[in-house]
Amino acid sequence: MKKFQTFSEYFNLDKSQYELDFVDVPVNNGDIALFIDPYAISKRDDRWSIECHNAIVDFFQGVIDKIIDNKSDEARYMLSGLREPNQTRFGLSVGKKPRGRGIGGDQAEVLHHALSEVLLLKQALLKI
Repeated sequence: MKKFQTFSEYFNLDKSQYELDFVDVPVNNGDIALFIDPYAISKRDDRWSIECHNAIVDFFQGVIDKIIDNKSDEARYMLSGLREPNQTRFGLSVGKKPRGRGIGGDQAEVLHHALSEVLLLKQALLKI
């Protein structure tokens, strides 16, 4: 007997993964170690992908604007909200229920620091 049941099995779709237009996620066994690549989204030219790409760029531009405006607490807050929705069942949760945490406080701080350093370096290079 299988350890978990996939979406297609649960709904008796009688299709394999390559026949589906979506990822056949487990419905009763937490997450699968799968992640969405924003770079791959940026390379597609369909309307949905373009809208997703623009949303990603707008978000990170907002974070950068906060850092430039010395509003680091707001930038960290924005970064700390990066997480996957549990409904996708993508990620690294273990057990029957997905518990997506995404970027937590420590990781948000590391990302904020890296972005700040890049911006400082860019400003220094522009002054030379």
